[in-house]
Amino acid sequence: MSYLVIDDFRLGMDRRKARVAGVPGALWDAINGHVTRGGDIERRKKLVNKFTLPTGKTFSLEQVNTQLYTFGSDASPGTIPAAITYQRLAHPGSANMTRILDSTTFSSKLYVVAEFDDGSIYHYYNGSRVTAWDALATFGSSAAGNAAIAAALARKIGLDPRYLASSIGSVVTIIAANAGTAFTISATAVNGGSTNDQTLTAATPQANVAGTAETRSSIVFNVTGDYGMSVTAFAIGGVTYFTGVDWSGSNTITAGAIAAAINAAGPSLGASAWNATSSGNTVTIKAPVGLGASANGTAYTSSGTISSIPASGTSSGGVNAIPAVAQVSTLTVGGTYEIQDFFTATIDGVAYKTTGLAAGMGITAKTYMGKVYSVAGPLLYFCAINAPTDWSGTGSGFISITNQDADSEDLVGICQFQGRMAIFSRFNTQIWVLAVDPANNTFQQSVQNTGALSVASLLQYGNIDTFYFSDTGVRSLRARDASNAPAVSDVGVAIDTFIQAFVAALSGTQIG
Repeated sequence: MSYLVIDDFRLGMDRRKARVAGVPGALWDAINGHVTRGGDIERRKKLVNKFTLPTGKTFSLEQVNTQLYTFGSDASPGTIPAAITYQRLAHPGSANMTRILDSTTFSSKLYVVAEFDDGSIYHYYNGSRVTAWDALATFGSSAAGNAAIAAALARKIGLDPRYLASSIGSVVTIIAANAGTAFTISATAVNGGSTNDQTLTAATPQANVAGTAETRSSIVFNVTGDYGMSVTAFAIGGVTYFTGVDWSGSNTITAGAIAAAINAAGPSLGASAWNATSSGNTVTIKAPVGLGASANGTAYTSSGTISSIPASGTSSGGVNAIPAVAQVSTLTVGGTYEIQDFFTATIDGVAYKTTGLAAGMGITAKTYMGKVYSVAGPLLYFCAINAPTDWSGTGSGFISITNQDADSEDLVGICQFQGRMAIFSRFNTQIWVLAVDPANNTFQQSVQNTGALSVASLLQYGNIDTFYFSDTGVRSLRARDASNAPAVSDVGVAIDTFIQAFVAALSGTQIG
């Protein structure tokens, strides 16, 4: 018996083709293993538990020099291992930390962006809250503030692969990613300021329609005959399908012969042909696919000596297909904008929260050339020179990224790229030269139709590549040629289908 020998798996995992069509040397699955540089498969080494931290009380890890730090909002989170330093990032009120959005180091001290269970977001440097952001994140009018709240909610909801979310002004539109799959939605707004008129209103202008498949119109009759009987002719809609089928030893066999005779006419009639099946002594003849209810009432005639087959009749039972329609719901932010107000949208039991202040708060932190940079919506903010807590002094400011390209409306993060800075939104990437003097900041190029899902996926690799994770899979920016113009390299194309299926099962919080 012939067999196939695979000497190695030097091509790594490759899901671009069906398993049976794969190239020898390409791997489909590796369970608890990895492919070595030589193409051999080795067992993956076991991950060993090193430290145990208090469950639900500490978040993330960051390193300064060789010291590990973890973060939380509790004054007494529990037992912290001696090798790890706990840094408390206290909420100005009483909310509890839920996650660290991003962190960096500056002058050997930690700069951290934290989110809390009331939806609020705050910046901290060396454990103290950076209050300068309170002014940066505050909007001058209710129209601008409510629009920012809507954008913040859309950003959070849109990370969940079950929904498509966008905002225009103060209205968030949520569309089910899969038509025919309904979702529940509710909204609440809680006053935290001096004017108690804030609202978050949920509505569903387009209800979900599950959709139904077509039911084909049919002709049904039974065969109850005996030796010597026959069907001499059978026609549907004036078209003769056969002329002569004799009774063949049993009613079941004869029913099958009638069905076969009807189907034999199919090739010559093409798409208009009716087709037949038999079960026992019952013959069922169905209309062509796509006619639905319009085929009801189609006349048929039969002649012969098998009396159980009607001499004439009409088809019935056809029902038109109903296409699935995606549910469309909206959230409308209203009232007087105040930074202390709280907004919660609950979709299928998952709460998406923000506050008036969090809507304009920077969600990332990146140290570069004596400054900390942070993105908030379409804006890239930077602090004063060598002053991470000063966001209004010399050298500070912001860049409106959408002024260069309209597709950069909601920024994800930034990462160094060959001496420049790549600024990522979800569907667009811009390349900038960022200088100490803001007047020398220079836009260089926009890389269309590619962007990042999460700031945590941005990774500079030496001076050659900048890796990131997009909706389509793992990608990298790299120089196209000696000009150093950036181009997108599909480094993850071999495993894209595997990665996309994995991401589809994640929640928006896990992705973000």
